[in-house]
This record gives sequence, structure tokens and C-alpha cells, in this order.
Amino acid sequence: MRNRIRHLIVPLACFVGVLCSGCSGQNPTQLKPEDLMFSFQCRAEVTSGIQKFTCILAHSAPGMGSVQVTSGESAGLTYYWSGQNFSISYAGVTAESEDCVLPKSSFAYLLQSVMDHAEKDGTLAKTHGNDFSGVGDGYDFTLTADGTGQIRNITIPKYEVSANLSDFTEIGVS
Repeated sequence: MRNRIRHLIVPLACFVGVLCSGCSGQNPTQLKPEDLMFSFQCRAEVTSGIQKFTCILAHSAPGMGSVQVTSGESAGLTYYWSGQNFSISYAGVTAESEDCVLPKSSFAYLLQSVMDHAEKDGTLAKTHGNDFSGVGDGYDFTLTADGTGQIRNITIPKYEVSANLSDFTEIGVS
């Protein structure tokens, strides 16, 4: 009889322990918009319509960032926003202007624009988990972050642009 009770109690205790392990209240990885990191450099696997690119995406402050295309049809192109000017470089040749000359539907423009909009106070709304939504210049976007606040995915449905971000390096604000 005693062995029977022991055989029932041990599995029952394990079952209750498993059930209660998810009852601790708050999930420590639930983020608020202000927890997201906006100063970084990373690898970005970008899909824009039917085109796919690999890029190095950098963002250091509002209006300051770059997109360097490392694979795909546009490999070698670098788009750079200095905060005051915009430039495009390819094969050692650089063209600079005061304003960004890229079309508003360009994946490089959209990635920089999303980061600038998302960083502004009150722009992001938490949807669920670590997903956030916001509105840019005539488009909606979604950001997904990991538990540390690194943005891991950017989606801009209107323009069929998405980017999966990885291999982060922190950069300083200049």
C-alpha cells in the first residue's frame, strides 16, 4: 500500500510542479517600446517583392544610418544617411545630395525610415509578445524584438518588404 501511494505522489508532485512553473506572473522578456535598441549594426536578409538581398544595416540615431548591399543584383551599393546629407556609393564612386533621392518604395529608404519612425516616442504600439506596430510616411510596419530588445524582424506589408536581422554589433552615436 505504501509503495502504491509513493508511486502516485511522486508523479503527481512532478505534474503540479510543471503546471505551476508557468504561473510566476510576468514574463521577464515582455518588452515596452522604450526597451528596444535602435543603435546597432547587423546583417539583414531582405525580401523586397520577389527580390532578395543580404545587407549590412546600421542605425545610430534619427536620420543617421546606412544600408550596404552585400549580395543580390545590387551587391556593392551603399546608401548612407549622415543626418544632414544622403549619399550612394558604388565601386568607389559616391554621389551626395542634401535629400534622399531614393523612391519611397525602395527597401533601403523604407528600412531607414522605419527605424527613424520607430525610435520616436509614442510611435510604437505593442501588439502581442514582443511585436510592435507603427505608422511611417503612408505605410504601416511591424517590428519583432527578442527578449534583449534587439529588433529581429521588420515587416512593411504595403511594399512587400521584410527584413530578418541577425549578427548584431553595437555602434556608438556620433
